[in-house]
Amino acid sequence: MMDLATLIARLSIRAKAFISDPELVTDEYLGIAAGEAIEIAGVLTDAPVLMDIAFYRFLLLVEQNGVCEEQFKAYQLALKQITDPASPNAQTMSKVKTRDNPYQ
Repeated sequence: MMDLATLIARLSIRAKAFISDPELVTDEYLGIAAGEAIEIAGVLTDAPVLMDIAFYRFLLLVEQNGVCEEQFKAYQLALKQITDPASPNAQTMSKVKTRDNPYQ
């Protein structure tokens, strides 16, 4: 579990390491991206998954030439971790019992 302040601090470190213009790493952008990540994934999501979502949301705010394919794939994988019921990080687990279909 990661709170908003911790997520912003970690996101700031990651952004400063990867963004070529450090002036783009502002508290406003970091706060927006971290807030969106928590909204999307929830605070109980594992830290690496939450960070991938937050970093992608940050890149959407600051990148002038779009987000690279590698970051987009990391974002998609992170989203799958929270939406796929078979994933251990999924927010909800399927409670539906499957039955054999005699008509197949």
